[in-house]
Amino acid sequence: MFSTLTVASAAAWSVFLATGADAFWRMPCVGRTGLARIDPIVQPGEAANHAHAIHGGNNFGMSTTGQDLVNSDCTSCAVKGDKSAYWVPALYFENYDNGQIEVVNQIGGTLIYYLFYSDPNTDETVPGTETVPGTQPQKINPFPAGFRVVAGDTNQRNFTLASESSQQALALKGLGFNCMNYHGETEDSMAYHHLRDKAFLDAKCPDGVRFELTFPSCWNGKDLDSKNHQDHVAYPSGSRSGVCPEGFRHRLISLFFETIWETQAFKNKNGRFVISNGDPTGYGYHGDFMNGWDQQLLSDAVKDQKCSDVAGSGDLKDCPVLFPQFQEEPTQRQCKFDMPPALVNDDCEGPRNGLPGDVPIQEGPEYASKGAQKGGDKPYGSDGNGKSKDQKQDRPQTTGPDVAHPSSEAAASSSSRNLGAILAEKYVVSEDGSSSSSVMTPPPSPASAAPAYASTQWVTEGDKVYEIYVVNTEVTVTAGVTATETVAPTGGAAKHRRGRRHQHHGHAHDHRS
Repeated sequence: MFSTLTVASAAAWSVFLATGADAFWRMPCVGRTGLARIDPIVQPGEAANHAHAIHGGNNFGMSTTGQDLVNSDCTSCAVKGDKSAYWVPALYFENYDNGQIEVVNQIGGTLIYYLFYSDPNTDETVPGTETVPGTQPQKINPFPAGFRVVAGDTNQRNFTLASESSQQALALKGLGFNCMNYHGETEDSMAYHHLRDKAFLDAKCPDGVRFELTFPSCWNGKDLDSKNHQDHVAYPSGSRSGVCPEGFRHRLISLFFETIWETQAFKNKNGRFVISNGDPTGYGYHGDFMNGWDQQLLSDAVKDQKCSDVAGSGDLKDCPVLFPQFQEEPTQRQCKFDMPPALVNDDCEGPRNGLPGDVPIQEGPEYASKGAQKGGDKPYGSDGNGKSKDQKQDRPQTTGPDVAHPSSEAAASSSSRNLGAILAEKYVVSEDGSSSSSVMTPPPSPASAAPAYASTQWVTEGDKVYEIYVVNTEVTVTAGVTATETVAPTGGAAKHRRGRRHQHHGHAHDHRS
């Protein structure tokens, strides 16, 4: 039976940081402790529905608790005092020629960003804590012992907008699928919230695809978990940055996962990529975090401005609290968990027939069902009956397999964001890539698109919804942009700059809102 875990005093964990919104550190987890159908948060005590790539402490199994992780012998991450567990569903390639499915290799493990964003509306204080005169203090809470959370909705198969500010929309905007090309154009982080098709990846992503996942960072201050592992937390108004909603005014460190998959290894092979939960769209991408930190170490690191600001570099070597516990990549790679006896013969590598756990592949756009996920997962922000906790009514949906939905932080930079309502501006794209616009009209449902057009796409930007009618399917652009492939709208999202050798280390993030 599920029981809610609580902490007696959230204020005991609160600290002030008088640093900018770009404060962060990067936690490389180069080693993978295992690839298995294990999920002690969603499906404790049994084989999980789908396979996960798991990183962190090695005392990991079907019924693992936070204290179990603390008692781990090792960690596959860079700091020995961080024995937390971080896991995401693995990516697979389905070969159309022989019907076999095999796992895609990870490049560089997983990189965890610990981001420090302020919330101007926090309402607790820490007695005796002083701030720098003239600055707005940032109240950041380290994760309390026993804290755990799930980000994303494994059954989602489309981009759903109850409103720009709904929790479900903010969660979807926290997803990113970034095309890696170290010798070509870079893409904005989280510019695309869906996994593009294999033909595009083959042509444009010679160095793989980076999956990105934003975790909610606003906490209710008391519960370490909740029935669906999400209701004790919420996203701020900008998905990563912004204001925490009422009832969730305790600001946590913002977690941001990056995992690069070696999709280029399957170039020119006939097939498609699918996530282990049966999702070929990417909208159902998700991840789990279970705190296994040395609590004193984490608290000291959060309090130390050299660790939380790091002069904008995010490099652990600049943190005097964490760097003494730094371990090199070979040591990280050696850390593995013992496979539970029930899963010893469970083939999660492949090639094999079907996904591990025989998970059905469901393309959507309808919500996945019937074996896509067991356990307590519900739509993010759901009351458990399929209704949004933002609005107790049916949610309007917009779908489009090749549309780029800009992140809320990117959309915030739009000069036309104060319209007070969502409007639609219609663009017709001609064969030469030029576009013309009509007057603004209320957005029609996607089903009402004129059948004469090849396809209809929907793009949200700030307070606008752009409906794009594609005349020639070989040329698809967003408003005012000319290109020969689908491109993301320009905005304020951060660009990633990488070097080939240090896939997770040599790029810059702009984490300002």
